[in-house]
Amino acid sequence: MIMVTDIATSHVMTIKAIYPPPAGRPRWSSEATVAAGLDYLSWGWREYGRHPIPLARHDGWTYQAVLAGTVCLQLENAKTTIGTGSVVLISPECAYGWSGRASDRCKILSWIWRDAPAIPGLERTPQGWSAISLPPVALATLRQLHRETRSEATLGGDLAAQALGTIRTRMDILLARALMLETGEGSRFRLAWRWLTDHPGELRPVRALSDYLQMAPSSLQRLFEKHKGMSVREAALAIRMRAARQGLRNPVLSVKEIALHLGYAHSGDFTRAYKSFWGKAPSADRKAG
Repeated sequence: MIMVTDIATSHVMTIKAIYPPPAGRPRWSSEATVAAGLDYLSWGWREYGRHPIPLARHDGWTYQAVLAGTVCLQLENAKTTIGTGSVVLISPECAYGWSGRASDRCKILSWIWRDAPAIPGLERTPQGWSAISLPPVALATLRQLHRETRSEATLGGDLAAQALGTIRTRMDILLARALMLETGEGSRFRLAWRWLTDHPGELRPVRALSDYLQMAPSSLQRLFEKHKGMSVREAALAIRMRAARQGLRNPVLSVKEIALHLGYAHSGDFTRAYKSFWGKAPSADRKAG
Protein backbone atom coordinates (compact mmCIF):
# COMPACT_ATOMS: atom_id res chain seq x y z
CA MET A 1 0.00 0.00 0.00
CA ILE A 2 1.41 3.38 -1.02
CA MET A 3 1.26 6.20 1.48
CA VAL A 4 1.83 9.74 0.16
CA THR A 5 3.89 11.78 2.59
CA ASP A 6 2.15 14.76 4.18
CA ILE A 7 4.38 17.83 3.78
CA ALA A 8 4.64 20.78 6.15
CA THR A 9 6.63 23.99 5.80
CA SER A 10 8.13 26.40 8.32
CA HIS A 11 10.86 29.04 8.62
CA VAL A 12 13.38 28.79 5.82
CA MET A 13 16.42 27.89 7.93
CA THR A 14 14.78 25.68 10.55
CA ILE A 15 12.66 23.53 8.26
CA LYS A 16 12.91 19.78 8.73
CA ALA A 17 10.39 18.71 6.08
CA ILE A 18 10.53 18.09 2.35
CA TYR A 19 9.02 20.48 -0.15
CA PRO A 20 6.97 18.44 -2.64
CA PRO A 21 6.93 18.90 -6.41
CA PRO A 22 3.83 20.58 -7.91
CA ALA A 23 0.49 18.78 -7.64
CA GLY A 24 0.27 15.66 -9.76
CA ARG A 25 4.01 14.92 -9.69
CA PRO A 26 4.76 11.48 -8.21
CA ARG A 27 6.52 10.91 -4.90
CA TRP A 28 5.81 8.48 -2.10
CA SER A 29 6.91 6.60 0.97
CA SER A 30 5.81 3.19 2.24
CA GLU A 31 6.45 0.85 5.15
CA ALA A 32 9.32 -0.73 3.22
CA THR A 33 11.00 2.60 2.46
CA VAL A 34 10.74 3.65 6.11
CA ALA A 35 12.34 0.39 7.25
CA ALA A 36 15.15 0.78 4.70
CA GLY A 37 15.86 4.39 5.69
CA LEU A 38 14.52 5.88 2.45
CA ASP A 39 12.68 9.06 3.45
CA TYR A 40 11.83 10.51 0.04
CA LEU A 41 11.59 9.45 -3.59
CA SER A 42 10.70 11.52 -6.66
CA TRP A 43 11.30 11.63 -10.40
CA GLY A 44 10.19 13.24 -13.65
CA TRP A 45 10.28 16.65 -15.30
CA ARG A 46 10.61 19.80 -13.20
CA GLU A 47 10.34 23.51 -13.91
CA TYR A 48 12.31 24.97 -11.03
CA GLY A 49 12.19 28.44 -12.56
CA ARG A 50 8.40 28.45 -12.22
CA HIS A 51 8.26 26.22 -9.15
CA PRO A 52 11.47 26.83 -7.15
CA ILE A 53 12.28 24.77 -4.06
CA PRO A 54 13.08 27.12 -1.14
CA LEU A 55 16.35 26.94 0.76
CA ALA A 56 16.05 24.35 3.56
CA ARG A 57 17.84 21.58 5.44
CA HIS A 58 16.55 18.02 5.35
CA ASP A 59 16.99 15.10 7.75
CA GLY A 60 18.81 12.83 5.35
CA TRP A 61 21.32 12.55 2.50
CA THR A 62 19.95 13.86 -0.80
CA TYR A 63 20.91 12.17 -4.06
CA GLN A 64 19.61 14.09 -7.09
CA ALA A 65 20.49 13.11 -10.64
CA VAL A 66 19.93 15.42 -13.62
CA LEU A 67 18.93 13.31 -16.63
CA ALA A 68 18.17 16.19 -18.99
CA GLY A 69 18.46 19.97 -18.91
CA THR A 70 20.13 22.05 -16.22
CA VAL A 71 19.20 23.17 -12.72
CA CYS A 72 20.54 25.83 -10.37
CA LEU A 73 21.56 24.53 -6.94
CA GLN A 74 20.93 27.28 -4.37
CA LEU A 75 23.15 27.28 -1.28
CA GLU A 76 23.32 29.59 1.72
CA ASN A 77 26.22 31.60 0.36
CA ALA A 78 26.42 30.68 -3.31
CA LYS A 79 24.71 29.03 -6.25
CA THR A 80 25.94 26.71 -8.99
CA THR A 81 24.57 25.22 -12.20
CA ILE A 82 24.22 21.44 -12.39
CA GLY A 83 24.09 19.95 -15.88
CA THR A 84 22.91 16.75 -17.52
CA GLY A 85 24.69 13.62 -16.34
CA SER A 86 25.55 14.90 -12.87
CA VAL A 87 24.50 13.54 -9.50
CA VAL A 88 24.43 15.95 -6.57
CA LEU A 89 25.08 14.45 -3.14
CA ILE A 90 24.03 16.72 -0.24
CA SER A 91 24.52 16.10 3.48
CA PRO A 92 21.89 16.94 6.14
CA GLU A 93 24.05 19.83 7.42
CA CYS A 94 23.82 21.67 4.09
CA ALA A 95 20.83 23.92 3.41
CA TYR A 96 19.88 23.90 -0.26
CA GLY A 97 17.14 24.68 -2.75
CA TRP A 98 16.53 24.44 -6.50
CA SER A 99 15.80 27.20 -9.00
CA GLY A 100 16.27 28.07 -12.67
CA ARG A 101 15.15 30.33 -15.46
CA ALA A 102 11.42 30.50 -16.17
CA SER A 103 11.89 28.72 -19.51
CA ASP A 104 14.10 25.92 -18.14
CA ARG A 105 12.93 22.32 -17.75
CA CYS A 106 14.94 19.46 -16.33
CA LYS A 107 14.37 15.76 -15.78
CA ILE A 108 15.48 14.45 -12.40
CA LEU A 109 15.71 11.41 -10.17
CA SER A 110 15.78 11.99 -6.43
CA TRP A 111 16.29 9.95 -3.28
CA ILE A 112 16.72 11.10 0.32
CA TRP A 113 18.28 8.41 2.51
CA ARG A 114 18.31 8.74 6.28
CA ASP A 115 21.84 7.40 6.89
CA ALA A 116 25.20 8.57 5.55
CA PRO A 117 26.81 6.68 2.64
CA ALA A 118 28.62 3.54 3.74
CA ILE A 119 31.32 3.81 1.07
CA PRO A 120 34.43 5.65 2.38
CA GLY A 121 34.86 9.01 0.70
CA LEU A 122 31.27 9.63 -0.38
CA GLU A 123 30.30 11.02 3.02
CA ARG A 124 33.14 13.58 2.85
CA THR A 125 31.23 16.17 0.82
CA PRO A 126 33.06 19.52 0.41
CA GLN A 127 31.01 22.31 2.01
CA GLY A 128 28.26 19.76 2.65
CA TRP A 129 27.66 18.83 -1.00
CA SER A 130 29.40 17.50 -4.09
CA ALA A 131 28.55 16.95 -7.75
CA ILE A 132 29.65 13.73 -9.44
CA SER A 133 29.68 13.37 -13.24
CA LEU A 134 28.50 10.02 -14.59
CA PRO A 135 29.24 8.55 -18.02
CA PRO A 136 26.16 7.51 -20.05
CA VAL A 137 26.40 3.83 -19.09
CA ALA A 138 26.55 4.65 -15.37
CA LEU A 139 23.67 7.12 -15.74
CA ALA A 140 21.56 4.41 -17.39
CA THR A 141 22.36 2.10 -14.46
CA LEU A 142 21.25 4.79 -12.02
CA ARG A 143 17.95 5.13 -13.87
CA GLN A 144 17.44 1.38 -13.56
CA LEU A 145 18.18 1.56 -9.83
CA HIS A 146 15.51 4.23 -9.44
CA ARG A 147 13.00 2.02 -11.26
CA GLU A 148 13.91 -0.84 -8.93
CA THR A 149 13.48 1.48 -5.95
CA ARG A 150 9.95 2.37 -7.05
CA SER A 151 9.11 -1.26 -7.67
CA GLU A 152 10.30 -2.45 -4.27
CA ALA A 153 8.53 0.44 -2.55
CA THR A 154 5.21 -0.79 -3.94
CA LEU A 155 5.78 -4.38 -2.75
CA GLY A 156 6.38 -3.67 0.93
CA GLY A 157 7.44 -6.18 3.57
CA ASP A 158 10.77 -7.23 5.04
CA LEU A 159 12.17 -8.53 1.74
CA ALA A 160 11.43 -5.22 0.03
CA ALA A 161 13.20 -3.34 2.82
CA GLN A 162 16.26 -5.58 2.38
CA ALA A 163 16.14 -5.09 -1.39
CA LEU A 164 16.06 -1.31 -0.93
CA GLY A 165 19.13 -1.53 1.29
CA THR A 166 20.91 -3.44 -1.48
CA ILE A 167 19.89 -0.79 -4.01
CA ARG A 168 21.39 1.91 -1.79
CA THR A 169 24.67 -0.01 -1.64
CA ARG A 170 24.72 -0.42 -5.42
CA MET A 171 24.09 3.32 -5.83
CA ASP A 172 26.98 4.20 -3.54
CA ILE A 173 29.32 1.78 -5.31
CA LEU A 174 28.33 3.30 -8.67
CA LEU A 175 29.12 6.82 -7.45
CA ALA A 176 32.34 5.76 -5.73
CA ARG A 177 33.59 4.18 -8.95
CA ALA A 178 32.76 7.35 -10.86
CA LEU A 179 34.92 9.29 -8.41
CA MET A 180 37.77 6.82 -8.86
CA LEU A 181 37.70 7.43 -12.63
CA GLU A 182 38.56 11.08 -12.11
CA THR A 183 42.22 11.63 -12.91
CA GLY A 184 44.64 14.48 -13.51
CA GLU A 185 43.58 17.93 -12.36
CA GLY A 186 40.16 16.81 -11.20
CA SER A 187 41.69 14.24 -8.88
CA ARG A 188 44.27 16.72 -7.61
CA PHE A 189 41.61 19.32 -6.94
CA ARG A 190 39.49 16.83 -5.00
CA LEU A 191 42.56 15.94 -2.93
CA ALA A 192 43.19 19.64 -2.27
CA TRP A 193 39.58 20.26 -1.25
CA ARG A 194 39.59 17.29 1.07
CA TRP A 195 42.76 18.59 2.73
CA LEU A 196 41.12 21.98 3.32
CA THR A 197 38.05 20.25 4.76
CA ASP A 198 40.25 18.28 7.15
CA HIS A 199 42.20 21.41 8.21
CA PRO A 200 39.62 24.21 8.67
CA GLY A 201 41.92 25.94 11.18
CA GLU A 202 44.71 26.52 8.65
CA LEU A 203 44.96 30.30 8.24
CA ARG A 204 47.69 30.14 5.57
CA PRO A 205 46.07 27.69 3.15
CA VAL A 206 48.02 28.65 0.02
CA ARG A 207 51.43 27.88 1.51
CA ALA A 208 50.20 24.77 3.34
CA LEU A 209 48.47 23.32 0.27
CA SER A 210 51.41 24.13 -1.99
CA ASP A 211 53.67 22.14 0.32
CA TYR A 212 51.18 19.29 0.60
CA LEU A 213 50.56 18.93 -3.15
CA GLN A 214 54.04 20.02 -4.24
CA MET A 215 52.51 22.67 -6.50
CA ALA A 216 53.51 26.24 -7.18
CA PRO A 217 51.09 28.73 -5.56
CA SER A 218 50.19 30.17 -8.97
CA SER A 219 49.30 26.69 -10.30
CA LEU A 220 47.27 26.02 -7.18
CA GLN A 221 45.29 29.23 -7.66
CA ARG A 222 44.54 28.36 -11.29
CA LEU A 223 43.37 24.91 -10.19
CA PHE A 224 40.82 26.41 -7.79
CA GLU A 225 39.67 29.07 -10.23
CA LYS A 226 39.08 26.42 -12.88
CA HIS A 227 37.22 23.91 -10.70
CA LYS A 228 35.45 26.13 -8.18
CA GLY A 229 35.53 29.67 -9.55
CA MET A 230 37.20 31.02 -6.42
CA SER A 231 40.65 31.49 -4.94
CA VAL A 232 42.24 29.13 -2.42
CA ARG A 233 41.74 31.68 0.36
CA GLU A 234 38.07 32.13 -0.53
CA ALA A 235 37.54 28.37 -0.54
CA ALA A 236 39.36 27.93 2.77
CA LEU A 237 37.31 30.72 4.35
CA ALA A 238 34.03 29.18 3.17
CA ILE A 239 35.00 25.79 4.63
CA ARG A 240 36.17 27.42 7.89
CA MET A 241 32.96 29.42 8.30
CA ARG A 242 30.79 26.37 7.61
CA ALA A 243 32.75 24.47 10.26
CA ALA A 244 32.20 27.40 12.61
CA ARG A 245 28.45 27.40 12.05
CA GLN A 246 28.33 23.65 12.63
CA GLY A 247 30.32 24.09 15.85
CA LEU A 248 27.84 26.69 17.10
CA ARG A 249 25.10 24.06 16.99
CA ASN A 250 26.95 22.20 19.75
CA PRO A 251 25.86 23.91 23.00
CA VAL A 252 28.84 22.41 24.85
CA LEU A 253 31.36 24.46 22.84
CA SER A 254 31.91 28.11 23.67
CA VAL A 255 32.55 30.70 20.96
CA LYS A 256 36.13 31.02 22.24
CA GLU A 257 36.72 27.27 21.95
CA ILE A 258 35.37 27.25 18.39
CA ALA A 259 37.59 30.21 17.51
CA LEU A 260 40.71 28.48 18.86
CA HIS A 261 39.87 25.26 17.04
CA LEU A 262 39.63 27.20 13.78
CA GLY A 263 43.00 28.87 14.21
CA TYR A 264 41.99 32.24 15.67
CA ALA A 265 44.15 33.36 18.59
CA HIS A 266 41.56 35.96 19.61
CA SER A 267 37.82 35.38 19.66
CA GLY A 268 37.28 38.97 18.48
CA ASP A 269 39.04 38.19 15.18
CA PHE A 270 36.84 35.14 14.77
CA THR A 271 33.67 37.12 15.51
CA ARG A 272 34.55 39.77 12.91
CA ALA A 273 35.34 37.14 10.27
CA TYR A 274 32.14 35.23 11.03
CA LYS A 275 29.96 38.34 10.88
CA SER A 276 31.58 39.46 7.63
CA PHE A 277 30.87 36.06 6.04
CA TRP A 278 27.41 35.21 7.42
CA GLY A 279 26.05 38.70 8.13
CA LYS A 280 25.52 38.10 11.84
CA ALA A 281 27.65 37.54 14.93
CA PRO A 282 28.26 33.97 16.20
CA SER A 283 26.23 34.64 19.34
CA ALA A 284 23.26 35.85 17.29
CA ASP A 285 23.49 32.87 14.96
CA ARG A 286 23.58 30.48 17.92
CA LYS A 287 20.42 32.04 19.39
CA ALA A 288 18.67 31.87 16.00
CA GLY A 289 19.57 28.18 15.62
